[in-house]
Amino acid sequence: MPNICNAVIMVGRLDDYIRDVAHDRRVEIDERDIISAGTVCLKRAYGIFQEKGYKSLIMPAGMRGPYHACELAGANIRMSIHPKIQNMILNSDKEMAEMIGEPVSEGTISQLKKLGEFVRAYEPDGMRPEEFITYGVTQKTLASFCDAWAAIAAFKL
Repeated sequence: MPNICNAVIMVGRLDDYIRDVAHDRRVEIDERDIISAGTVCLKRAYGIFQEKGYKSLIMPAGMRGPYHACELAGANIRMSIHPKIQNMILNSDKEMAEMIGEPVSEGTISQLKKLGEFVRAYEPDGMRPEEFITYGVTQKTLASFCDAWAAIAAFKL
């Protein structure tokens, strides 16, 4: 079996970042739309991967609730679902159905596009590859990884 690369999209971290940007800029966006930001970007990327025949598999990470996993049901992706989220899914009364092909509402996309930071993540040409390292959610993710590593390195038996 050939090696397949994963393209990780931090759906929950993107939601959190968009929420922070909206708050900081005092832009009114409904929380239901904010918690869709990562999923909206992942669905867009998934469509592009399918259209272009990319061999890499998308892997959503940092899910905050069952809504992330449920919206991606039926996709040919790799999921690593935290047990807390797994239990939320299993205990949900939501009907399980394939959702990857369901379009995101134009209203949600319109609301999220109020923020240039969302557009940068959503549009295929939203940022140049060299800009990715300076994108806010990338910086927040790297900082949290560095903090976690520092805590591990400081641990004494």
